[in-house]
Amino acid sequence: MRAVPRILVTLVVATTGCVGDVLGESPPSGPSDCDVPAATGKFTDRGDGTVGYTAPVIRTVFQKDSPGSDYTWNGANEYCEDLELAGLDWRLPERSELEGLLVDCPVEGCRMEATFEGSCNYYWASDEEKPGDPDSPRGFTDMGFGGSGFDGKGYEHAVRCVAKQP
Repeated sequence: MRAVPRILVTLVVATTGCVGDVLGESPPSGPSDCDVPAATGKFTDRGDGTVGYTAPVIRTVFQKDSPGSDYTWNGANEYCEDLELAGLDWRLPERSELEGLLVDCPVEGCRMEATFEGSCNYYWASDEEKPGDPDSPRGFTDMGFGGSGFDGKGYEHAVRCVAKQP
């Protein structure tokens, strides 16, 4: 590997969390940490179609696999309210909850924790840009690039529901 100024290495690693991202090369000793799915150990597959946090004090549970189609915000909200999975009461997550599924090191353009299944696109969130305004844009989190923002309710995005463990 050719010499890289220390400041550049620090910037790239601090931004992506991946040593292998420097100049797009892997360290000579083997693959970079970006070449394997990013399972952080933060989540546990519960074996019933849900994934929960490994730490028992966090009682949030996510749907493991998102449905194969995209929804408008109203459709995504109805999907979660109607979801019958593991006997739990499901809802759309907040952006901060979806952001908890992101990892620093993308694999094949995906920043979603490897325990989850589904597309690495935008996922709807329950947040309102203007609270109390029924026509206000709603939140989303991008599982590909890792950003969050707001979008019109008529756009179609993926959905992953969330519930509280009993």
